[in-house]
Amino acid sequence: IQRLGLNAQLPIIVYTGVYGEYYEDCFKMFLELVPDEAIQVLIVPHPRYKGIVEQKHCTVLKFDVAQLSIISEWEVNPEKNAKTIELLSIADVVITADATSTIVFQANALKKKVLYVNPSSSKVSDGLCVRKLLQKINNSEEFSVHLVKEAGQGSHSEDVFELLGIPRNGAQLLWEEFLR
Repeated sequence: IQRLGLNAQLPIIVYTGVYGEYYEDCFKMFLELVPDEAIQVLIVPHPRYKGIVEQKHCTVLKFDVAQLSIISEWEVNPEKNAKTIELLSIADVVITADATSTIVFQANALKKKVLYVNPSSSKVSDGLCVRKLLQKINNSEEFSVHLVKEAGQGSHSEDVFELLGIPRNGAQLLWEEFLR
């Protein structure tokens, strides 16, 4: 938090980019949903795009209060350089456009609330919403509600391992089974 010049007293939202033909529309929708409140939004582009989509849309965007920063592993400036997992660990809320992204499961393993911004729905996204692994948002009001609900908590109470029926000691169980 200190290295990135963030304020620990303000909510930290981490938006993780994805790729695909639908992504640019999802990202524009996300930007329209960002409330102009005292929040810090860290945008983490997918390595495949290297921030091209995000830079194109963020350079023309101005908020009075909300602060947006593009942060990535390939940035040379230490105030803009961080690994995605580092950012997930400091996030109050994580947002993505792809329900099948590994980010959903990494964030949930860290007990972070994951929001989903995508105008289309799928069986996978609907199923993950039902299991409370992510929450779809459609407008700024829903975004703000989740910020208020999660601010200061930094995590949600659901256990991703329990929700998915994954044993906590899976590697050990696999090894024991292999030895048999």
